[in-house]
Amino acid sequence: MNSCIYILSYDNPTHIKTLNTLEKSDNKLPIYIVVESDTKYLAEYKKQDYNLIVFDRNDVQVDLMDNFADKTGTLLQKRAFIFEHAKQHGIDSFIMLDDDYDTFCYRIIQNNVLKEIRIKNITNKHLIQ
Repeated sequence: MNSCIYILSYDNPTHIKTLNTLEKSDNKLPIYIVVESDTKYLAEYKKQDYNLIVFDRNDVQVDLMDNFADKTGTLLQKRAFIFEHAKQHGIDSFIMLDDDYDTFCYRIIQNNVLKEIRIKNITNKHLIQ
């Protein structure tokens, strides 16, 4: 199975919390940082040691499902792009994350108290079923 992790980043080239969090885990999957071609920080992203994927949001056709004149929102286009990228590159499964995660956890109620259980490796096959 060909799998990877995509981190959607926005105007944050030097401090991607999610990348730091994954580096502390037992992750073995390739990690790709995804940014728009028109970000004002593109040069800074390129200076970093990232597996960087740059896309042009104008090349991604999605229905934003609104009638506003301003079409600058890129989150929907970025997520749609990732599905197309994975399909074109034979990626069978992937995890799509934003750039600001400092922990991974799940929560349970135990004795009427909400407990947080931290996950060291979100790619653990026993957790993803």
